[in-house]
Amino acid sequence: MDLTGLEKLLYTKIKYEDWQGKKALPYYISVNYDIKKASLKGIETIFLFPKGKLLAVNSIKAHIGKIQEIEALPVVVCLEILPYEQRQRFIKADIPFVAGEKQIYVPFIGTLLLERYVAPENNLKFFSPSTQLLLLYFIYKKTTEFTLAELAEALGLSKMAISKAQRQLAQTEVFVLEQREGKKKVLATNLDFKSIWEKCFKYMVSPVREVVYINNYDVNDKMYISGDTALSENSMLNPSKVPCYATMSARKEIMDNFQIVVGWEDGNTLVADKYKVEPNHTKLELWKYDPSVLAAGNMVDALSLSLTYKDTHDERIEESVEELLKDFWEAY
Repeated sequence: MDLTGLEKLLYTKIKYEDWQGKKALPYYISVNYDIKKASLKGIETIFLFPKGKLLAVNSIKAHIGKIQEIEALPVVVCLEILPYEQRQRFIKADIPFVAGEKQIYVPFIGTLLLERYVAPENNLKFFSPSTQLLLLYFIYKKTTEFTLAELAEALGLSKMAISKAQRQLAQTEVFVLEQREGKKKVLATNLDFKSIWEKCFKYMVSPVREVVYINNYDVNDKMYISGDTALSENSMLNPSKVPCYATMSARKEIMDNFQIVVGWEDGNTLVADKYKVEPNHTKLELWKYDPSVLAAGNMVDALSLSLTYKDTHDERIEESVEELLKDFWEAY
């Protein structure tokens, strides 16, 4: 039992001692707490360390009242953890508290609610496709307040995949993974979504896994306008002579159902340079996540489209992508 968490949160060393007024408390109160006294930012303060199961908030409030009848000082309740629902009850009852090394509500020193998330060691280099899809979905919906079931249904992913994606987003330190009512976990942030996009951009990758060329007549409604074709409709870029579409279909499905006019040699290596691409061909991007989830009509979404050019160093393309993103955030 110590105040290490509070010291870390306030960047100060706290020396405390047993509170002598405990002897004057009724037994039903004193038996439930270890009680200490210390100076907090120059203010004499009493600290309650509950023993055993946490009592109801109204009981704790009444006990604090009895303590303050003996000595009129601020009282802070110190806990290891405080679930979201109980935390809200403490704040509503105006009970100052410290929960481990992550949360502090001490209004009498001007700290209304400070949350400090201690992230695991960040070895993150790039987002997984599921993580990138989840982040983009949050940006388009302008909220992170979804249950696992809602996200799984909307994104076509398993709850396990969603949970892993949430944890990966929390590694960026842009988000905090909070426990809410019941078992609901929500990614919380104090940043606007444009700032989130900018801070997370370094972890994002092109959604394109592979590229092949098929005949124009094989294009179907599971394919979405992408690449230069989509970019030219959202910028001053001239359209390509060969249209471009995106799909999530697996390589085997493509090979089984379409004639690959330019594509894999021996089913493995892309060899477009060995063949001539004709006007009756279509460039088909095979994506790492389903473009239909975020698609705007029959076109891939603007943010994913911009990411397909992340490793492109063509000034003409870079200017068009910049124009695309400028228009997107202005209309956001």
